[in-house]
Amino acid sequence: MRLRILPLILFFAFTSIVVKVFDVIVEKANAPSDKLVSQFEALAQEGEIEVEEGEEGLPDGDSTEEEAVLSPGYSGAGPKELEVTNMTEMERNLLENLANRRKELEDWSKSIAMKENILNATEKKINHKMDELKELKQEISRLLEEYNEKENKKIIRLVKIYENMKPQNAAQVFESMDIQIIVEIAGKMKEANLAKIMDKMNVEKAKVITEKLAMQRKLSVN
Repeated sequence: MRLRILPLILFFAFTSIVVKVFDVIVEKANAPSDKLVSQFEALAQEGEIEVEEGEEGLPDGDSTEEEAVLSPGYSGAGPKELEVTNMTEMERNLLENLANRRKELEDWSKSIAMKENILNATEKKINHKMDELKELKQEISRLLEEYNEKENKKIIRLVKIYENMKPQNAAQVFESMDIQIIVEIAGKMKEANLAKIMDKMNVEKAKVITEKLAMQRKLSVN
């Protein structure tokens, strides 16, 4: 008999524990709702929120208790914009300084851009002038080559003329010529023909011609 009563006692004890646990769970689940309702009623009494109560004292429509409590004073409008009048003097000064700094940076950026444009334009002009100078240099070099070639041909013709002349006559002509021209002609003459002409010339002038020719040949070798 005792063996049959013991299982019944255990069953009822287990059932009691389950019921108590269930009651605790339900109580905890309802606690936030009751607390929210209490907070909502307190706020409504203090006038912080206005609520149109229905039958249960809650906001009409589909609003929940949590929405009523979590949104006190909600009027349906969007967030208020920051009013300048609410800013402190320090904040206003900071904004003014930032605005002035921004304007300075914009002006500085414009100035840099303008200077850059001027530099680019100047650089283009300089490059154009450099190209013109290169072309002019090439043209001058070409003209000098043509001139030297013509002068060289003239000297060669004179060399042939003086080599075919009698040494006495050629010496007389050399005596009246500029020393630099004599050196240019003598430098292209055959040594034998030149020696015959210089033998008939004034000794001092022949000496100067000899020194000039030696210096010219030394420079050409170096």
